[in-house]
Amino acid sequence: MYRQIRGAEVMVIGCGNVLFGDDGFGPAVIERLQTGYRLPDGMVAVDAGTAAGELLLDALLGDEAPRTLIIVDAMDLGLSPGTVEEIPLEAIPENKRADFSVHQFPAVDFLRELKERKGISLRLLGCQVESVPGEICPGLSVCVARSVGETAEDIYQMVCKEVGIQHSTI
Repeated sequence: MYRQIRGAEVMVIGCGNVLFGDDGFGPAVIERLQTGYRLPDGMVAVDAGTAAGELLLDALLGDEAPRTLIIVDAMDLGLSPGTVEEIPLEAIPENKRADFSVHQFPAVDFLRELKERKGISLRLLGCQVESVPGEICPGLSVCVARSVGETAEDIYQMVCKEVGIQHSTI
């Protein structure tokens, strides 16, 4: 996984656990990007699962940090289920802050470091969950599943515009 992110100009990281309902939104978006699109040179889409903190640490400490970092995750934002919004760093819900941390390094500070110290353009996309079960129960709710394709398309269009290429699905 780490080899494929080295040298990437644009990195899309999908966070979440596919075994716990709507928490699998981020990995589902990454799968759609990987299987439904020809990703432009310099773009990688990585299913980080529950290891986003380690990937972010590598981006912060590595010599070849991406120019743009897009993080996709499921969250409880108090919106209608399936609604996807760009979230400012300071608005990361309290219960999601640990997802991006490494060994107690505060997530918001960590992400701010990536943005300010490395000059990385950082975008955090959160999808409102319908439910995240307390026990193993794979599969997205209907509302969240409907948002996967649209979110992948939005990310792809944004990246294509940034790198100046035409839209190209597989």
